[in-house]
Amino acid sequence: MTNELSLAELIKNPELRPKNEDLEEQAEKLDPPTSSVELKEIGSINVPRVTLHEWLVKNKSVLAKQDVKVVEIEISGVPKEENIGIAFPTGQELGDGTQRRKFVVLNEVDQFFVADLPIEKAKFFNKGMSFEVKVRDDLGLTSYITPTSYTMSARILTNNLFVPYFVTKVNRKSNDPLVVPQISTSTINVKLQELANFDLLMYYYPQISAISEKGDSWLHYVRYLIKLKERITSVPHLIQIDETIAKTVGLNEG
Repeated sequence: MTNELSLAELIKNPELRPKNEDLEEQAEKLDPPTSSVELKEIGSINVPRVTLHEWLVKNKSVLAKQDVKVVEIEISGVPKEENIGIAFPTGQELGDGTQRRKFVVLNEVDQFFVADLPIEKAKFFNKGMSFEVKVRDDLGLTSYITPTSYTMSARILTNNLFVPYFVTKVNRKSNDPLVVPQISTSTINVKLQELANFDLLMYYYPQISAISEKGDSWLHYVRYLIKLKERITSVPHLIQIDETIAKTVGLNEG
């Protein structure tokens, strides 16, 4: 018998995680992380934005290939640009064996501005969604969207992984371009090969304490966290993982 909690238990029961005051006390005891490399911004790219309504309509055919249907809503007296419907599979089956789907209506999508790039991959949850888009072959963005928030995560391709290195909340009602900082792939590669500070990692992501196979490098844990995201169905939890990676090996300050 072991007293260690499984990762599944920690995911399902947030109350089992360490409290904020406990984490703050742990943080005071942490040794400052040492690194032979400092990750710096080496320029930026401006990504134009369009309304969420226009963007979803523009990507209807892409989403259809992922079994997601975008439904434009037309009601007398209501501008059709204000609302849009999305029907997506839940992964469950109905009694007759057909795929169970969920239909949601998004409101005020004419006032919600997102990155105007083609959708590569989309995921839908009970209270939010995530969209992956490509800026270029080695640079991608993930848009995490809830009815009231928009978070952008910039990801760089290295070691056959798209590694989140910059996460920021975005003003969803502004149509100003998204400013995406750029970094050197070779520099983050050096960082990923360095000895990981497990205490620091656990401070940002307490659930990592349940990992069965501890490693030496940051790459080991980044690979684990990116793989873990495939099983997460909560937008805040997905953002937490991206922020953990960006704070330990990326541009975000701890």
